[in-house]
Amino acid sequence: YTFSLVIQDLGVTDASPTISAISNKVKVEVFTAPSISISPNSPTMDVGQSVNITSTVTGGTGSFTYSWYINGTQTAVKTPYFIFHPSGKGTYKIWANATDSGTSNAVPPETVQSNTATVTVYSAPTAVILPSSVTMDIGQSLNISVKVSNGTGSFSYSWYMNGSPIQNKLGYYDFTPAGPGNYTFNVALNDTGTSTTAYPSEIFKTGVLIVKVYPKPV
Repeated sequence: YTFSLVIQDLGVTDASPTISAISNKVKVEVFTAPSISISPNSPTMDVGQSVNITSTVTGGTGSFTYSWYINGTQTAVKTPYFIFHPSGKGTYKIWANATDSGTSNAVPPETVQSNTATVTVYSAPTAVILPSSVTMDIGQSLNISVKVSNGTGSFSYSWYMNGSPIQNKLGYYDFTPAGPGNYTFNVALNDTGTSTTAYPSEIFKTGVLIVKVYPKPV
């Protein structure tokens, strides 16, 4: 839009020609109203993980300032993205405001609010291998299990015997020794209930179980 002002001196009478003046031209550029969205919308994570929440702004002049909020409280983050690293479990409501800083002399400031991301955070998981120590004879069997606390409740399991992986992906392992000796077991777990956008992957380990196996008594 282009504007100019024409001024005519109405105080002059019986004179010609009419005296008037034309101002310089003012160009007003109008952009579509901005809008902002953030993602991911509903990540799930454990304490100790982080998630990068990013914003996308459409419309406006292309020059924006940002404010981020957690549960209604403004944070110090002023970037188009927010790396959220929660210190405790709970449900967090996160959103962003974007103010179009490219406008000039226009009122009020053009500030828009994003959608709200709901972040669910669980306590960091821990795992214990049971039983804690075992002595057995050849010919006997042992059920070894993993007790997991906290986390999302959905886990994958990787078992190791004497430091080498074994083909077992369950939360328990039935061990029948082939010969006498000392056997060590430990398990690495991954909390698969966390979102793929949460990082690093929530991998944690049990302690080591030592199983002492003696020859079958005769």
